[in-house]
Amino acid sequence: MPTTFFDLFRELRDEIYHHAWTNTRAILFRNGPNLSMGAWYDGDPCIIVKTKAYTFKVPDWLRTSKIMLREGIEAFHRKGLITMYPSLDTHTYDLQTRLSPLEAR
Repeated sequence: MPTTFFDLFRELRDEIYHHAWTNTRAILFRNGPNLSMGAWYDGDPCIIVKTKAYTFKVPDWLRTSKIMLREGIEAFHRKGLITMYPSLDTHTYDLQTRLSPLEAR
């Protein structure tokens, strides 16, 4: 009887999602003329932006099915980072600038 991906134990699927996210480029979203948002799973956002190791679209593997989308996002939330920063095309962009609720006053 053939076995599907979703027949595997959740712990094994989570390990596969971890490797899939690790091999996925960072995702950048444009939120306006002066503000952008990025989603990183692993790695330093400063290095990712400097080396242009990012994309502007959601990975294809994540859109395979609704179950994979849900579980993949859950795996991302365990170790991923979502941050907002000044847009890349502004002249005042500082790679060390990060918006953090912990640093807000």
